[in-house]
Amino acid sequence: MEFISENASAYIAHETRGIAKSLVVKPTNTPVCSPQSMANSFVNIFMCDYMSEPHKSARCVAGVSAIAFEHLNEIHLHLSLKMMSPGEFRRRADHTVHQG
Repeated sequence: MEFISENASAYIAHETRGIAKSLVVKPTNTPVCSPQSMANSFVNIFMCDYMSEPHKSARCVAGVSAIAFEHLNEIHLHLSLKMMSPGEFRRRADHTVHQG
């Protein structure tokens, strides 16, 4: 069994890795800026910011999902994207490519 996490300090700390190993769980970190790391970050943000109530219905989750995706793509800033939202990062990249 693996404990897959991102590379934040809390997850790579010796104490955290020691606890995982004591539970016979292999601590594994996703590569920085990989699709796995970004997906993990998305799930964490989505769960904490939009699904904080423990017993939300599927209908409620579906209703909030569009709002959450819009927020995470257009407003939420990412350190790995130099403090831009993914939407802003893509627009700047497209603008640079088209000007080149």
